Amino acid sequence: MALKGTLRDFGISEILQLIGHQHKSGTLGVAGPKLEVTVLFDSGQIVDVATKSSLPEYDLGLMMVGAGLLQPSQLETARVQSKQTLQPLEMILVKNKAVELEDARQIKRLRHLEILYDLFLWKDGEYEFEAGPVSFMANLVIPISSEQVLMDGYRIKDEWPEVARQIPDLRICFRRKPGDFSVDERLHPEDDRIYRMIDGRRTARDLAFLSRQGKFETLKSLVRLQELGRIEVAETAGAEAGLGVSPWPRRREMIFYAVFALFGLLLLNGLRLSLVQSGFFPNQVPAPESRLFLLARYQTERLASGIEVFRLCYGERPLKLSALVDAGLCGKSDLRFPWRFPYYYARSAEGITVQNPIRSAGEIK
Repeated sequence: MALKGTLRDFGISEILQLIGHQHKSGTLGVAGPKLEVTVLFDSGQIVDVATKSSLPEYDLGLMMVGAGLLQPSQLETARVQSKQTLQPLEMILVKNKAVELEDARQIKRLRHLEILYDLFLWKDGEYEFEAGPVSFMANLVIPISSEQVLMDGYRIKDEWPEVARQIPDLRICFRRKPGDFSVDERLHPEDDRIYRMIDGRRTARDLAFLSRQGKFETLKSLVRLQELGRIEVAETAGAEAGLGVSPWPRRREMIFYAVFALFGLLLLNGLRLSLVQSGFFPNQVPAPESRLFLLARYQTERLASGIEVFRLCYGERPLKLSALVDAGLCGKSDLRFPWRFPYYYARSAEGITVQNPIRSAGEIK
């Protein structure tokens, strides 16, 4: 089995689904504009994820330091030994008893997931999968199922733009707001855990490592804490990265940009109304972008991906969507989720059509 192409034609979700469904072993290489990633599979399970260049957010040693498992001096000593012996850094740390084996396995798994989830945000790149046996240190690895990565990856791809808009920089530090909070404002356990770690000095990246929840889940908790009024921005650690200017604009600049943007929107809306009244294009009311409609949109994408995987496996597209269930590419409930009506599916010489069964919000009962 050999796969090669671009992510524009065959996304990372389809690649992971195909390899996982067929329980293949081999090496997947994904090359983007700024980064190259290598993923090792053993019987469909992901056992290693590595990057060609070293980035701070993917550095295993820095993640362990950020998680409070390791002192910087211990890390430097282990790095020197790793270069001299050509042994993996995590093996050196475990041998030196600087880090417990299970902690090393957990942090390494978190690193693998962080890289994989970021692949879902790539819009372009090339991939190549070579089937064959792979070598890895089983005692230092917690295998990851492709199904888990797919489920979480779709969710991250959907929610990441809004999270990144509210917290655009992982170097931002937060502090707790003073005040008493009532019992009615008791926090969710995951948010409360992050809240207790906030000290005004730790960055968002530090909190992601320390909590071991990963970048996405940590940022979501920080966003919720901001919305509840429990925390506020303290500063941005730009000096550590050699940045002399904070990415957060001054209040006066923010007001100016807000007024300018509002004026632009009013101008565009006036232009739109003029074109509608002139008959240049019909005045159509867009369908409501409710949570159910967003779920349905990504469900149609998942079904379309399953159809393409079915074609690669069996040489043709399925006659009915139920064939995806028989092939193990989706569950029976997926053919209706999140509605009680089945998705519309048709195939022709030009391609396939997968459509949401609900046409308007009025049909939802």
